[in-house]
Amino acid sequence: MQHLSTVTKDPESKLAYGLDWGPWLPEGEAIQNSTWQITPTDELINEGSSWENGSTVCTIWLAAGQEGMTYRVTNQIVTDGGSTDRRSFDLRIQSH
Repeated sequence: MQHLSTVTKDPESKLAYGLDWGPWLPEGEAIQNSTWQITPTDELINEGSSWENGSTVCTIWLAAGQEGMTYRVTNQIVTDGGSTDRRSFDLRIQSH
């Protein structure tokens, strides 16, 4: 699993965060399944996630979160060729 970065989010905001898997995907393979995990699971709200058929970007919408907390947000994909990988970023909740 690769850790990408740390980003900040205001606890009052609802924002979309996307991961572009294009540079990693083996040639000729497409994303077949995408799942998201948030750790710890309290207070940061997953408002939904998506990826469009043929797209290399997986998106999650996040809301709320506890001021001062840092959450690990992980996206796992499976391709139509059977490849599986995970990428994570840290999301720090901080009023702006």
